[in-house]
Amino acid sequence: MMKSFLYRSNAHIGGRFFSAILFLVSANCSATELADIQPYLYTDAFARSEPISVMDTLHGWKGEHQRGEKQYIYSWFETGAKLNNWGLGVLYRRDYALNFSGDTAELYGAVRNNENLPIGRTYDVNLKAHAITAKGLRLSWENEWQPTFKTTVGLSFLQGSYLIEGNLNGTATATGAKEYEYNANVDYAYSDDLLFDRVLTEQLTGYGGALDFAFDWHPTEQWHNHTEVKDLLAAIWWKDAPYTQAVAYSDRQHTSSSGYTTWAPLISGTEKNYGTYRQTLPLRFDTQWIYQTGRWQYGAGLQYQFKDYVPRLGAGQQIGQWQVFAWYRPIDQSIELTTNWNKLELGFGMDNMRWDDAKFIHIRVAYAY
Repeated sequence: MMKSFLYRSNAHIGGRFFSAILFLVSANCSATELADIQPYLYTDAFARSEPISVMDTLHGWKGEHQRGEKQYIYSWFETGAKLNNWGLGVLYRRDYALNFSGDTAELYGAVRNNENLPIGRTYDVNLKAHAITAKGLRLSWENEWQPTFKTTVGLSFLQGSYLIEGNLNGTATATGAKEYEYNANVDYAYSDDLLFDRVLTEQLTGYGGALDFAFDWHPTEQWHNHTEVKDLLAAIWWKDAPYTQAVAYSDRQHTSSSGYTTWAPLISGTEKNYGTYRQTLPLRFDTQWIYQTGRWQYGAGLQYQFKDYVPRLGAGQQIGQWQVFAWYRPIDQSIELTTNWNKLELGFGMDNMRWDDAKFIHIRVAYAY
């Protein structure tokens, strides 16, 4: 029953539409203004998994695992151009987030890895899932209110192609080393029925928008704060979104090739389509304070996403326009190195020297963003 909520990709970006917009802009700009057009690039991929490595998650939860309560991956790719205070870019983003009980991770990991269950053990199964794949355009506006304070406001227009939103709550009891029974309440909307294999004949499309906000603040010569807020107000509206609201019982058992008794669930409830389903995108933010004394810098930061707080501490050096910084994230015991030179920013962090064993991965590349 408990299939992975990993989402699928739809990577085509509306480049033709963006090119048409640039053509209209350039047709109304003077030669001097055209010379001032600044291309930019921004990509940010952040993955954190408590029970199992990120790579093992992507390969079906096959691997060493433990109890945990959070697992999420988000990625944001944007490229475009800026002129004066305005920017316009094409955007592609994917969000995947699971919040679950420790029992859920323990049971699912055991089943996926063909491990024996303790007979008679009852598991508290709770799972909340959120996932989107979307592309679109992002319009941004920068303003320097004073030399020590600058803001950026962005508005994204999104077309969604993948939807998962909802929860599963129930219990499962091990009735044998390779067998368990369950009952669960399910309430979720989807573009692909990962739980019950409902046959869907039409591809789902949603439309919406998202507001983001960022600011740079220098209260003194030594102190600097940078804060980014994503999805401050954000939602996608899906027309004719399929949904299931039901109670599912284990029934009609058979034995899989791994030796586990698996179940085709008996569903008592509703499988229908919403007229319009509103999916709210959860707020994310990242804030950091930097203190500079001479060439040395010291910092502290905090990220929040998908009900998860991730603090960090760091130190680095700045020489002219070149800066190198090392961040330590105590929760994951990970190191992240970032470097800034002129308009280019590169960052990479993991909690393990082996890529396949990492439970935390962060990659960030930005140019003139």
